[in-house]
Amino acid sequence: MLELDWLFECNNDRLLRFYDKKALAVQKAVAPIKMELDEEITAAEEATKAFSSFQQQLQEPWVLGFHVEFQDAAAHLVELGKRELEDRRLKIKKLQANLQEVSSKVMLDLDHSTVSCPSPAVALEEREVELDSMLGVPVIELEIRRALSREWKHFREHHYKDHRLKGDSVSFVGLVNGRAAAFTAITIEPLHFVLRGALSGLWPDDHGYPDPWTSTSSPRLLFREHRTVVLPDFQGMGLAPLLCDAVGQYFLHMGHDFTSQTVHPFYGSYRDRSPFWQALPSNRTESSAINGNLKYSHVFVGSFRRDGELDPDKQNKLEARVKLELQ
Repeated sequence: MLELDWLFECNNDRLLRFYDKKALAVQKAVAPIKMELDEEITAAEEATKAFSSFQQQLQEPWVLGFHVEFQDAAAHLVELGKRELEDRRLKIKKLQANLQEVSSKVMLDLDHSTVSCPSPAVALEEREVELDSMLGVPVIELEIRRALSREWKHFREHHYKDHRLKGDSVSFVGLVNGRAAAFTAITIEPLHFVLRGALSGLWPDDHGYPDPWTSTSSPRLLFREHRTVVLPDFQGMGLAPLLCDAVGQYFLHMGHDFTSQTVHPFYGSYRDRSPFWQALPSNRTESSAINGNLKYSHVFVGSFRRDGELDPDKQNKLEARVKLELQ
């Protein structure tokens, strides 16, 4: 039930169709019978139309002017026509019955070939194991490495903005099973506007930026998400949020901050729900809207609380999601 019916590969514009194995086996087995049945149905329809036309012509007034022998011959042809149509109907019924019989036999043979167990209990156990392996949620690991800026050329065609990349960008590539799947570029902000806002006294008290981070004795740099792209083959799996969570954790580990602004509703709403991102006061405000689209604005706080201490529950969740192995 959960098998694919079709798959469209965006990177090469290829449409693949998938078929049920049993249905395909039945289709191959009954193909000759189906072809004969279709031909017979078509021939019967044509014969029925011809016979109906012949009968209508015999009702015309001019036919009555013919000799009685002609009329007897016409009546005989009518009987032959009725008999032929009846024979065709019987043949169609036999072919339909044969088609059903062959289909049922193939299905039964396939069922018997896949069920080989010593007892119902063992069969149930095996079936449960099989369903576990079929329906279990797969674990996708995203390996992230530093990238050269020129690798952007493999991703830029899939970005909704222009294809330019800032010259001071720090780039990362996400790999799935060794295959490049996602790209993000980070740029440094000349002004740490998050820190300035937290120190301004104009932000609400619940702004969430940890108080110890506002210390001027250990200045923190602010990095901003610049370009993030997931290739079409890997879209829809949540790789972009995972990639940015990992990059954000990397910058926190280095003692710096990471912020992101986006108008993408799904991408931005993830951060509204995430415990690792803190919404800035400018988040989704009318004044920050771009072309009528509300802008999501967040800063990555990871598992840190407002007092600068680690939250054990958030820390466990973050470690389960992101594992730093710095080289």
